[in-house]
Amino acid sequence: MSDPYEIALGVLNSKYGMSHPVKIAVVERAAVLPGTMQQPITGNFDFEHFKRFTN
Repeated sequence: MSDPYEIALGVLNSKYGMSHPVKIAVVERAAVLPGTMQQPITGNFDFEHFKRFTN
């Protein structure tokens, strides 16, 4: 059975239409980084922190 979201071996379809995993990683990091710099992610990232987002 084939995966309809896999466009190349081990590469999922992305909104950028790319199939090279390294190029996709570079583009996705560039797209996400400005947002995280403007609003940094805060927290202890311990079990209590995790539970707040999963309950």
